[in-house]
Amino acid sequence: MRKIYILSLILLLWAIPVLGANTHSTALASASKQYWSITKATQTGLDITGSMTIEAWVKFTTLPTSVAPVSIASRYQTNSRAFLFYITESGGVYTIALVLAKAASTNNDGGERSQTITLTTGTWIHLAAVFNATAETIEFFKDGTSLGSGDSDTDHIYNGSQALEFGANSPHDRFYLNGKLDDIRMWNDVRTQSEIEDNMSVELVGDEDNLQGYWKFNNDAGVDQTSNDNDLTNINSAVFSTDIPTWAAADTCTCPSGDWYVNSSDNCYLAANCDLDTGGLYLLNTGEGSFNIIDGAELSVTGLESTSTDINVEAGGKILFK
Repeated sequence: MRKIYILSLILLLWAIPVLGANTHSTALASASKQYWSITKATQTGLDITGSMTIEAWVKFTTLPTSVAPVSIASRYQTNSRAFLFYITESGGVYTIALVLAKAASTNNDGGERSQTITLTTGTWIHLAAVFNATAETIEFFKDGTSLGSGDSDTDHIYNGSQALEFGANSPHDRFYLNGKLDDIRMWNDVRTQSEIEDNMSVELVGDEDNLQGYWKFNNDAGVDQTSNDNDLTNINSAVFSTDIPTWAAADTCTCPSGDWYVNSSDNCYLAANCDLDTGGLYLLNTGEGSFNIIDGAELSVTGLESTSTDINVEAGGKILFK
């Protein structure tokens, strides 16, 4: 059994996210037509033509309407289209939708999929749209739960010249969000339900595989956290807010002097440069916990009593199996 436990740990070493560290969001006023944008000429990796996942935290001050739908993310105008991820309303029913262009045309010849969604004002929600180019499907998620999937009617996205915009679709002078956005992520692959749910409240590093753009809006002028440097332009003076989604808090674990047990459901960091190979061998016994090894810390494992333990290792961290 120990070999199974150790294997489960090794398979988790690729994951590097760290809990917490979300400090700000961006607040957008639709009346002022505020949004964030980056032109195609200045971006790297955001002109995705195959599989794509878009994630964002959203908090509505006012809800979308049929005459004032809300765009989460878009690259969409006549003859320069790629996609439009938006929410609209009809007869009191809200619909989340992803439109995909598959050719340069004035007609709506792209794929589109929509799904009903329950919305309220004043509450943070996590939204995701996933386009699977191979399966030709689109799936939507709210707070990590699938809202359903269906045919996309296309196996690719047309790479138009329109800028990428968050919180608006400015070429149509509408779709402006009246509310807040936070922690937007764009991937050029299909994110699974478990990947979305497990990481939506976890700060990423920025070098995760297939992550093409990552904007935390932590009072940082729209800086992209990936090496693609897709920094955003602030349109019409959007502001930052300390109103943020509730993320899991991380406890701080001090360096132990003997056997170390992390109680069930704890989520723990190690302090910088803790040398857990000095002064004893350490037993993990976590149950449902998540454990982060950071800043060159070392963890010696002599036993493991749960396969649900998540161990995330940053550069310089070590796990020693004994």
